Amino acid sequence: TLKELEGMDRSPEQRELFRKFSDQLISQRLKSRNEPSAGPAIVVMRGKCSLVNCEISDCTGGGALVCNPSNQIMELQLHISGCTIRNCVKAGVESREFGNLLVENSEIHDNHQGAIIWRDAQNVKISNCNIYNNKNEG
Repeated sequence: TLKELEGMDRSPEQRELFRKFSDQLISQRLKSRNEPSAGPAIVVMRGKCSLVNCEISDCTGGGALVCNPSNQIMELQLHISGCTIRNCVKAGVESREFGNLLVENSEIHDNHQGAIIWRDAQNVKISNCNIYNNKNEG
């Protein structure tokens, strides 16, 4: 959890970066709870992000979206491992616009759509996941 990670030994720079990231997640979570049709809880448009052993749930938008509108060459933008993504009003995970995605060992269920991979996505791999009980596409 965020509280457990805060207590780990970190440099002052790492603590400040973590605090900013935590504030952004909390802000995004509150925003998605208050909007009737919010965007995804997690959006990665540049850089890299790893979600490991976490839960994304009860979002009024999607769970996680990766896109790369600038079409910069990247090996991997979003890595999701050991996570549960559930009860999202839109897609659990989505990759589009040259987005690079790896989802492994995760549960994606009870969303409107489990996973949406657009034709313009690239380097998408979903392995060893349980994707079930979604209203539309898996």
